[in-house]
Amino acid sequence: MLPKGDENDADRTFNPTTKCCTYHPDIHNFMAGNILADDSPEGYGARRTLERRIAARYGVTPMSVAPPPVYTVLYTNSALSQPHVFGHAASLKCPFYVEHLGQCGVWRHREAVCATFFCKYERGTVGKNFWRTLAAFIGQLEFTLRIWALNQVDPTTTISNACLNAELHKPKGLDAAGLAGVVPPGVYERLWGPYVGREAELYKLCAELVNKLEFAQVLEIGGGFLAPAAVAIQDMHRRLIATELPERITRGANALVQISRTPGKLRLKSGSAPYDHIDVPAEALATATRLVDRPLAQARAELQAAGEEIADETLRALIDFEVVVPA
Repeated sequence: MLPKGDENDADRTFNPTTKCCTYHPDIHNFMAGNILADDSPEGYGARRTLERRIAARYGVTPMSVAPPPVYTVLYTNSALSQPHVFGHAASLKCPFYVEHLGQCGVWRHREAVCATFFCKYERGTVGKNFWRTLAAFIGQLEFTLRIWALNQVDPTTTISNACLNAELHKPKGLDAAGLAGVVPPGVYERLWGPYVGREAELYKLCAELVNKLEFAQVLEIGGGFLAPAAVAIQDMHRRLIATELPERITRGANALVQISRTPGKLRLKSGSAPYDHIDVPAEALATATRLVDRPLAQARAELQAAGEEIADETLRALIDFEVVVPA
């Protein structure tokens, strides 16, 4: 996604100094514990950044180190709603991004969004749907595990109840404390209880508990929803890597077709994968429209008999980018 000076560059590129890291992850308690315990040279920057955030107490709860409210408002009203902000705005750059290396400082301990976001997917919308679903699944796992770990550390559930209650009654928009970047008096102490001043200790305890879990235990902790969801994710992955073409196709309604900068080709984009595109032979589009709404194998055989063909790879690309879709 970085501009390379090539005429065939993507229509939308990212700022080389921010890349796609114009997003502040939610650092869950067990992830924070792993970052704080990471004494490797490459983990130093993230560890120091997290230590400074904990010292400042802003957005720091026993559940997680969350984006500051001002950041959340800016991100929601710019990167999520305006084009050419995400991947460009230096003011939205992740605090854990190591700019002089161009690398993520918490890569080993990244959360669901950062672990599953891609600007381009191997199979267009098909790939995007899989990874976005996986992000939601992992995100649910993470949310469940941070509460579970906290309740292991504090079996009275006093701390987790206080955190959940604070989330429930969090002000919409920005109040005076949010604008000032401070925690209202008494709120921090009420959330942390006996762990005020021992935040790193609590985070590390949560990390130790979660690190010992096997995946089957994680699903058990998550309850009845997560096990069938895991099966559904596996089924989506099988479809992602499948090469079989559908028995029938029909016209899609979510694709954008443009003239490519490469002579003789068209550029396909999907409305649901805005940074992704693929170039295909121009004649492929006209050929594909003659295959819709009837048995695909029969329609392709008739085309072949007439001296026309469309390669499996090209047809699969048209389906992946929703020019045509399974009927």
